[in-house]
Amino acid sequence: MTKPQVRFSSVLQRNLGVFQTNAESLKAKDFLVQTASDGVHFNWILGHVLHSRQILLEALGAEPSVKNTEILKAYARGSKTQAAEIMSSQDLLVALEVSQAAIDKALEDADFASPSPMGKGTLEDYFEFMTWFETYHAGQSGVLRRLAGFAGQI
Repeated sequence: MTKPQVRFSSVLQRNLGVFQTNAESLKAKDFLVQTASDGVHFNWILGHVLHSRQILLEALGAEPSVKNTEILKAYARGSKTQAAEIMSSQDLLVALEVSQAAIDKALEDADFASPSPMGKGTLEDYFEFMTWFETYHAGQSGVLRRLAGFAGQI
């Protein structure tokens, strides 16, 4: 893999580790603690990141690792968090692991000089943004862990 491919894989793997670490010891109800009545919860963040990783796979020309479009729609940008609770947080964590392997495989053939799927910049620029975006949500998972009454892990 090229240096950008290794870098993006590493960031996504690190984020997966953050989600897994922040999920340790949490029960199903703890994943649903929200920042406010209309705020996000850990379950939604996991599903939202999984949704975003499917978009990354598509940008790489790879098959999505999740085929259920109803699940992905429940976690899409702008979706309501109540609708997102259709998949258990533990299942979402497993699905994120599967997506990591799929992305790593797809990265092997990535042409980061190709145009961004967003129409501006390159595929590398797009991956820069998407890995930042996922890291933002990884940080939120630590705050939600504390709101659920657990000590910080990182």
